[in-house]
Amino acid sequence: MASASDQILSIKIPVLAAQAAAFAAGAFSGAPFLFIIFQAAIACAIYLNYKSGISKNDLPDFYYYISIIFSLPFICFYMIKKTVKLVSTAAAEERPNSTVTEDIKKHIKADWDSYAEFKTPVYGHSSLASNAVPIVDLLSGEDIEIKRKSIIILHKLKTVKSIALLKKALSDANVEIKFMAASALLNIENDFKERIKNLEEEIARAEEENYPALQELRYNLAAVISKYLMSGLLDNIGQKKLGELMHYHLNSAIAENKNYIEALALLAGEYFKKAMYKEALEIVENALKNPALSGCSEDVKISLVTLLCEIHYACRDIDKLGRACASIKNYLNAEVLKKRPELIDFEKSVKYFAEAGAMKGGTVNG
Repeated sequence: MASASDQILSIKIPVLAAQAAAFAAGAFSGAPFLFIIFQAAIACAIYLNYKSGISKNDLPDFYYYISIIFSLPFICFYMIKKTVKLVSTAAAEERPNSTVTEDIKKHIKADWDSYAEFKTPVYGHSSLASNAVPIVDLLSGEDIEIKRKSIIILHKLKTVKSIALLKKALSDANVEIKFMAASALLNIENDFKERIKNLEEEIARAEEENYPALQELRYNLAAVISKYLMSGLLDNIGQKKLGELMHYHLNSAIAENKNYIEALALLAGEYFKKAMYKEALEIVENALKNPALSGCSEDVKISLVTLLCEIHYACRDIDKLGRACASIKNYLNAEVLKKRPELIDFEKSVKYFAEAGAMKGGTVNG
């Protein structure tokens, strides 16, 4: 009497061929349950046909082989599926320009991030143009892995808009996402406090040593405080206290260097946020006439002319808005728009108001 091993091995090739054919048929027809039915059928067929020829001592081995024949394809399929998923996840994490990362960064680019770069205060809170990528949809979706990645990226960016999105994540139904968002916000807040403390200490040392470029340190501190105030992480008392400190250092920086265009742009932006349009307009117009502007970066120039348009728009002065938009067109060339895609929609608004102003002027002259 042949052993269980010999009898099973004698039919291994037909069984494997039949399993492969059944798997292909199930996959092709989109009915994987057919493969399960086939597996059950082949196990029963082997059991009924070969049981009588197996010795009593070999029956345990025989049952073991039948169970392997039935279950092995499912085990292998699960292992392959799990491996593919792990490899895909690892590749997505290593890919520097993933869709999630790029979408979030495009959204954040519209933000004025003096936190990251003190010397290029880009005014980006534009009511003329809205370029918000719906990143909030990622955080309100069902994919936990995408939510995790979003939280991590938003935490690293630490911009005003990323902070706003992290706050939205606090209401997520998933406890892990809530915890990650809360931890990220706490870390960002502590980072703000640490940076402000370090800059205050640096300013104090510079004052004692008569540091010649003290206005730069004051501007840096004011820029960080401005960002902190915009973040919405402070209560009313904290906002008032830090707001006074910001204006003190900002005005001190301008008093020490009246041609400090970056500081003037920041102060004008702060006045604009408080609806002090007259004061903001005076600062912007004087800064645009200042010869020192020629030595500033393109970002500073764009921030000033953008703010000029925003002020006229807020004041509903369409004539002046049209003239301001006509003057800004020279700054928004193809090269700038390529570097700063967040300005594309704003540039369309600029063209519209500039053309409207030109048409109105032509009608009046006619």
